Amino acid sequence: MGVADEGRVLDFVRGVVLAEDAAHCVGDFAPPAYEAWRRSGQAEESGYIFFLYSLEPSANCRNEGCTAQNVARKNVAASAPYRPGWNMGHNSCGDRQWPSAANIGHNRRVYTTRDDRLMAPRSTEALVEPALLTWARSSAGLSVEEAAHSIQTKPAKVAAWEVGDSRPSMSQLRRMAATYKRLLSDFYLPQPPDEEPLPHDFRRLPGEVALRYSRALRYHLRQAWQRRALAIDLAAELELEMPVLTRDILQDGEPEEIGAKVRDLLRVPLSLQKTWRDPRKSYNSWRARIEDAGALVFQVAGVMPKEILGFSIKERPLPVIAVNRKLAPNGRTFTLLHELAHVLLDESAICDIDEDESRPPEEQHKEVLCNAIAAAALVPREALLAEDLVTAHPANLGEWADNELDSLARTFSVSTHVILRRLLTEGRTTKAFYAASHDRWRTMLEQPKGGADSDDKFRRNMPQEVVSDLGRRFTSLILDSYENSRMSLSDVSRFLGIRAEGVQKVREIMLRS
Repeated sequence: MGVADEGRVLDFVRGVVLAEDAAHCVGDFAPPAYEAWRRSGQAEESGYIFFLYSLEPSANCRNEGCTAQNVARKNVAASAPYRPGWNMGHNSCGDRQWPSAANIGHNRRVYTTRDDRLMAPRSTEALVEPALLTWARSSAGLSVEEAAHSIQTKPAKVAAWEVGDSRPSMSQLRRMAATYKRLLSDFYLPQPPDEEPLPHDFRRLPGEVALRYSRALRYHLRQAWQRRALAIDLAAELELEMPVLTRDILQDGEPEEIGAKVRDLLRVPLSLQKTWRDPRKSYNSWRARIEDAGALVFQVAGVMPKEILGFSIKERPLPVIAVNRKLAPNGRTFTLLHELAHVLLDESAICDIDEDESRPPEEQHKEVLCNAIAAAALVPREALLAEDLVTAHPANLGEWADNELDSLARTFSVSTHVILRRLLTEGRTTKAFYAASHDRWRTMLEQPKGGADSDDKFRRNMPQEVVSDLGRRFTSLILDSYENSRMSLSDVSRFLGIRAEGVQKVREIMLRS
C-alpha cells in the first residue's frame, strides 16, 4: 500500500495521516506523484501533508549544520508548503524551509491533523476498545508477560491497556497485530467476535501440557476455520456443488472392514496403490482422493511434531484435515488417514497419534480405533499376509530385519512403523519388538526429515508451497473466482499468501498437475 492509500485509511479510521520515510514508500509514492496529487487539490481538501525523504542530506543545502543526523533529508516533496504551527528550526535547504529535525528524523513518522498542528508520533494513541486487546492476546495463547516480551514493552503497560487505564500507540498496536497474528482492522471491531471452538485434544501428554496450544497452532486452527468458510462462500458464488463426505460408513464393523470401506470411498484399489512407490507421490495421491471425496486438506507449518501431527474439523460441507508438514511423506500419509477416520466418526480432533494408557478409556479407545482404521486402509490384511516376505517368515519369530520391513513398507508406500503395527495386529510380531520400534519412531519425530520447511539451505519455491499447503481444492476455488472476475488480484494474493507476481506461477503449477 502506498503512503497516500495508507493515509486515507488511517484518516478514515483515526482522523490522522501517516507520513512514511522514503526508505519505505518512495517506490510507491515518489515526489513527482506527490506533486501531482498535491496540485490536484485533493491534498488541500483532505488536510493531508506528506514528507518524503531519503537517508542522505540535501546536496543543495547551504547550511553547514545540515547533516544526516539532525536535519530533514534530501528528496523532500519538492514544493511542500510551509504551514502555520510547524516547529521551524534553523534548517534552510536551498531557498526553502522545512520542519526541524526535532520533528522529522531518520525513520520517524509524522502525523498531521486537519488543523495542521504537528503531532509527535509517540503520542498518537490507538483508539481501540480494551476488551479487543484482551481478546486478541488470550486467543493467541499468550500471557501478559509473553505478550509484553514480544511487543517489546513492560507487562504493566499491556495490563494497563487491557483495563483501559492507558492506550497503546499506533506503532505498538501494529506490533500487537503481528504478535497476535491478527489484522490491524480486527482491533477496530465493536466487540470481540465469537470464534469456533477448539477441536477435542486427543494428544498423548496428560494435564497442562496436553492442553497447551502454541501461538502457531492456534493460528492454524483459526486459519482452517476461515479458509473453510471462504471456500463454502466461493463455491456458492461459482454455483459449484461440493461433494459431501459421508458420516455413516464407520458406524458398525471391525477396523478391517471399515478400512475396506474407506478404500472404496476413496476409490483406491490395491493395484493402483502399488504404483505409488514414491512416498511423496503416495501421500499426494491419497490426499487428492480425500479432497475429491469432499474434504479440505491443509498442511501446517511452524509447529513441531512433538506438539501435534495433525488435526481435523468435522463440520460438513468441506470438513478440514490438517497435517504437519514437518513429517516425512509416509508419516503425513498415516496422519492423513488417521484424521480422516476422526472426521468419518463425526468428531473434531487434535492428535499426536499415540496410544497411551494414561488417557481416559473412551479417548484411548477412539485413538486406537482411528489408528487401526488408518492402518487397515493403508495395508489390507489379505494383501499383507499374501506377501512373500510374510509367508516365508517363521510365524513364531517375532523379530524382523530392517531390510524386510523396508521392503514391505515400499510395497504399500507406508512407513515401517505402520507395517509393524499391522504385523502386531496379525500376531506376526511381539509387543516388545513393536514397543522398541515405537520408541525409535517417537525419537525420529524430534528430528524430522523430508518436511517442506525442515531444511533452510534449499531455496524455497513459494508457488509450490502454496499449492502444497493449501491443497488443490481450496487453491482452485481461489483461482476460479479470480478468473471469473469475482475476486481481485490483491485478494487472490492475500488468500493464497503469495505476492501478486507469484499468482501466475501458482496457476501454472495447478495446470501441470
